[in-house]
Amino acid sequence: MIMTMEENNRIFLNRRIASKGEELAKVEADLDEVMTGDVELKLSRKAERLLKEIQELYGKLSELDKNSSNPDTRHLNLEKSFQKIDFSKSREIAESLKKQYETEGGAILLFLQKSKKQLGKYCIEEFIDVIISNQIETCPRRTINFESNTYKSNKYGFINAISGYLGIEISSCLEDDENRLFSIINEIHEKIVSSLSLGDTIFFEIKSINRLEDKEEFIDWFIKIFWQPLINKNKSLFNQKRNRLIFALIAESPFPINSSNFCQEVTLNHDKMIEIPLLDWTVEDISNWLISHHKLFPRFANIQDCDEIHKEAKNIHEESEGTPESVCSKLQEYFYGKN
Repeated sequence: MIMTMEENNRIFLNRRIASKGEELAKVEADLDEVMTGDVELKLSRKAERLLKEIQELYGKLSELDKNSSNPDTRHLNLEKSFQKIDFSKSREIAESLKKQYETEGGAILLFLQKSKKQLGKYCIEEFIDVIISNQIETCPRRTINFESNTYKSNKYGFINAISGYLGIEISSCLEDDENRLFSIINEIHEKIVSSLSLGDTIFFEIKSINRLEDKEEFIDWFIKIFWQPLINKNKSLFNQKRNRLIFALIAESPFPINSSNFCQEVTLNHDKMIEIPLLDWTVEDISNWLISHHKLFPRFANIQDCDEIHKEAKNIHEESEGTPESVCSKLQEYFYGKN
């Protein structure tokens, strides 16, 4: 699909905002550790400059939205901005992997739980944005959601779903033929690898795994039978083509899981999962976000004082208890003028 100039401009501005936001977060982290007054002053000035640049970029985005022919653009802009409230740990992990991806290709397996109330969907969006921030192309996305009745909520349902995406026909019942199951898994691996061109990024998300019939059994099976053979057979090929293959297992609710299934280091081609923690948001998280995004809200548009913004952030935090889903619900009320 060919994108319009407006869409290209919006993608460019959002990526610039993301890049400047990451730079600002690093400066703020350095400020927390600074020991001398001269260095603190230098970092403070840099932070102020970056904040001003971010606000100017949002101003350009706002102008683009005003002139947009799409009535849903303002809402989409708000949705996009929620990624920036606080997913700092996700960004930190993504930045680490992005640096590795600059010199080599590889595959990663992510795990998120409590995604519904902690808004894992925004966390994933931010993670992918960081990973592909130095790419021109977008990241193709394949979603398998066990909330749907389309697939059986077990490993056979997963295999049928991913086979459908890849154009693999399954003519027999896999539950009755384990040999056929392994044959299909090998075919899936081959299809995934052959679909990746030089420098490609592809993302598979498997959502609502909390609805699976045998949760822990599925995780063990997925890692040992599906994931490990996929990366062990193709490490050199991923590296040769500088491919980025990302799988994410996402649970909407708390998900009990054996800690041995997680890797201790954030590295490419690990044979275990990388957990992306989804935390509650603090008053500071909300306040820092509102300083950069308050012009999205008519009731905050004319505020010039950070103390006023902090007071509003404190009220939002108290009413939502810092749960991301509740925080965003409150902000949407303000956005639509319901409060």
